[in-house]
Amino acid sequence: MHTAQKEARGSIGDVRGRQTALMVTRAEMRRHLRRGGMRGGIITAASLGGGLGLLMLLIDNAMDGESMLFPVIAVGSGAALAAFVLAVATVFRVGRDEQGQIALALTLVPDRRRLYLARAAGFSLVGAATCAAVAVVLCATALLLHAGEPEVRWSLLAIPLALCGGSLAVLFGFGLTSLVRRSSAGILLFIGVVVVLPLGFFAVGFSLPESIAPAAELLAMNTPLPHLAEAFDASSMPNPESSGTDILAGMTGLLAWGLLPTLAAWPIFNRGEAR
Repeated sequence: MHTAQKEARGSIGDVRGRQTALMVTRAEMRRHLRRGGMRGGIITAASLGGGLGLLMLLIDNAMDGESMLFPVIAVGSGAALAAFVLAVATVFRVGRDEQGQIALALTLVPDRRRLYLARAAGFSLVGAATCAAVAVVLCATALLLHAGEPEVRWSLLAIPLALCGGSLAVLFGFGLTSLVRRSSAGILLFIGVVVVLPLGFFAVGFSLPESIAPAAELLAMNTPLPHLAEAFDASSMPNPESSGTDILAGMTGLLAWGLLPTLAAWPIFNRGEAR
């Protein structure tokens, strides 16, 4: 029996030695898709995002809207809502992981750097796939309802935007909660940054002199929620006033907000303060 235990420990060590970031990321994604993982959040996000987009498309079709870019807005809005809901679900999921799951994961993946990278990538890929799936369904619906309208073809752009924007929105939720390490603190910080912070900047802007007020408005527009709306708005591409610059600004802002807390939380995870 002693020999068998040695062989078992040796085989586990061999598996650990053969681990790659890709292998651990796949394991993380499988964990998210299992019961008790992110499945509930994925279903909720897809249902709410898809429901909103479909409702907007049906209302536009019933009212025979004059603007053919409204269906494009509907597709982007549905995907953006899905991304927001997934980011909230990620906050709760990461907070629950801190309650013993990380210690268990470290017995299988002793390399903290590899585990942290795989966790961030796993959440981001789930966000990207879910938002892209919502965009595909809504885009197909928009094209069916408005067949032959050339403007509606811009809704196809919403698919890659949802792929990128969804991953960045979820990465923001992951990094924020990894930083504070609790669901309750994570959701308070999330609401504070996403909702309270821009409202605070706008409120301060109203009380400032007109020469300084634009600075407060600029700060408010560079918070995550405005960037999320801009990043998913495919209708700004055919708009000659923006020509896609709003999309680029939104994606850049989401990237910054996603990376900043994720990189800031890395030393905490690496020092072993995450359990």
